[in-house]
Amino acid sequence: MKVILLIVAVVVAAAAVIGSRHHGAAPSTPGPGSTTDAAVPNDSGQTVVLEVVGDADSMDAGATAMITWGDAGAISQLTTSLPWTAPAGTPATLSAQSQNETTVLTCRILQGKEVLQESTEATAYGICSVSWAG
Repeated sequence: MKVILLIVAVVVAAAAVIGSRHHGAAPSTPGPGSTTDAAVPNDSGQTVVLEVVGDADSMDAGATAMITWGDAGAISQLTTSLPWTAPAGTPATLSAQSQNETTVLTCRILQGKEVLQESTEATAYGICSVSWAG
């Protein structure tokens, strides 16, 4: 529980700093287990997508994660099955905590097929986190 509160505090603080430097559209809030191809162009016309995935074994076992994401001062959070994607503006921040003991969790920020930032965590109930200022 302390880890979850710490994640939320870090993401809220990062969003506050980012939000004080940039004003833009808030992220959409997809429902549990949702995946969308839609993306929001950022100020330079680029498309940015947030993604959280598990490894093949984790996905077969029904991996889930608590995901916290935001851009330009707006924060959203949900617990959902993987894989998960959502459109994002910039700057963007993404954190996810595995809800399983064996999930290998990867957080990514993508622009088209280009990986802008990526973080992988392979510990029980591990946390991956990425951010991108555009």
